[in-house]
Amino acid sequence: MIRSLIPVLFEGYNKLPLKFTDQPASCIALLHKIFVYNPEKRFSAEQCLAHPYFSEKPTACNLETLLVLLKKPDEI
Repeated sequence: MIRSLIPVLFEGYNKLPLKFTDQPASCIALLHKIFVYNPEKRFSAEQCLAHPYFSEKPTACNLETLLVLLKKPDEI
């Protein structure tokens, strides 16, 4: 009985590639590193920001536009 449950418990639990079908493989790889149950194995914020996903083309916008968007309203 228990042996029959092993495939259910350990196979197919990760549905990220099915949920994010329009994202590049690097995005899925990053999400795998973020959504780890064990906090000691989970990526830190610094590791996440250093991941290749954030430096690949195409970027969401150019650096100058991003800096303007990140400024506080009273700094604009």
